[in-house]
Amino acid sequence: MSDAFADRPLWRPVFGQVGQRVEQHQSYGWDNRERSEGFAVVQLTRSGQLLHRDAAGLECQAGPGQGMVFLHGEATWYGLPPPPRPVYLCDWVALEGAGVREHLGAAVRRFGPVFTADEALSASLHRLVEQRAGDLAEPAAAAAATHGFVLQLWGLMERRHLAARTPVERAVEAILADPWQPWTLKEWAHRHGVSREHLCRSFVQRTGQPPARWIASRRRERARLLVGGSSLGAREICRLIGVGSRHTLGRLLRHGAT
Repeated sequence: MSDAFADRPLWRPVFGQVGQRVEQHQSYGWDNRERSEGFAVVQLTRSGQLLHRDAAGLECQAGPGQGMVFLHGEATWYGLPPPPRPVYLCDWVALEGAGVREHLGAAVRRFGPVFTADEALSASLHRLVEQRAGDLAEPAAAAAATHGFVLQLWGLMERRHLAARTPVERAVEAILADPWQPWTLKEWAHRHGVSREHLCRSFVQRTGQPPARWIASRRRERARLLVGGSSLGAREICRLIGVGSRHTLGRLLRHGAT
């Protein structure tokens, strides 16, 4: 384990509050560049509005029922609009552990910092805050609860993201997320209710490559990793990269040989 992660190997909630109240004329604004790196924060707005400004100066906001993700140490700012404004109420939790910032940072890059929350996620956040405050859980249990919360958040953000996409955009997203499914392009298209031709055009617009070439490249990369770094047999490797035979596996590897 690297020295950077040696003192925080397990995920855990470290700070948090349920029902934090910021009065109408109370100052509330934070420059994350000035805060110690290591923490990722999830904040749910219950009333009022929370503003977010990224490194490029672009602003977005989270209103009642929405959440926001930000990382200490990053070039972002969050806070409240200038007065007069309504009372702001929120629930929040700060998380730490080896890789937790990377996971939530990836979620922000993929889905944006603001999301629409639900009751289940809110309840999970409350449990994390209570767990931290009570300090009753074993480290492994705290890590499992924190990991489950992050996965729950990721799943929620992904569902909201896909719901706002057209069928062909969802098809492209599905291929990008998991190119190792053992499906042809026609099957990918059929599963999302679009034509193969429309899927190909949209994929090229998104990535600059035809989907068949992009999928083959990702399968080849994974195949090489598995061939060189594991003791798995050819049949298992075929299953893990989504090809149907050893012949196809061999052809895939030979095609990319230099």
